[in-house]
Amino acid sequence: MSRPPRRPGRVCEAAPWAVLVLFIPAAFLGMVMQANEYRGWGGGGVDCDGPALLAFAVPALVVYGLLALVFARSAVRRRAWVPGLAALVCAALLAPLWSNVREARAEERDPAYLEVCEGR
Repeated sequence: MSRPPRRPGRVCEAAPWAVLVLFIPAAFLGMVMQANEYRGWGGGGVDCDGPALLAFAVPALVVYGLLALVFARSAVRRRAWVPGLAALVCAALLAPLWSNVREARAEERDPAYLEVCEGR
C-alpha cells in the first residue's frame, strides 16, 4: 500500500513566523544604533571599539533577507497575500539595515580611525 506524501506540520509552517518575531529586537537595534557612538551623542572623535551595530545589523540583515525569499516563495506557491505582505515587510527592513552596515564599514575604513586605532 502506498502512503500519501507527508505534508509539513504546523511547526514547519510556523518556524519562519517565529524567526521573524524573534529577530525584531536585533533588527531594531541594527537600525537605530550609530556606527560611531560619539558622533551619535553629538560629539566628535574616533570610536576605537568599532561599530557595535554590526553585531545586531549583520545577523538581522541575513535573516530578514532569507525570510523575504521564504515568504515570497510561500506567497507564490500558495497564492496567499499574508506571506506576500510578510515578504514585503522583510524586504523593507533590509534597506535601513544595509545602510547602517555600509556606514559602519565606511567608519572602519576612515583614515582617522586607522590612524588612531591601528595599534589597538
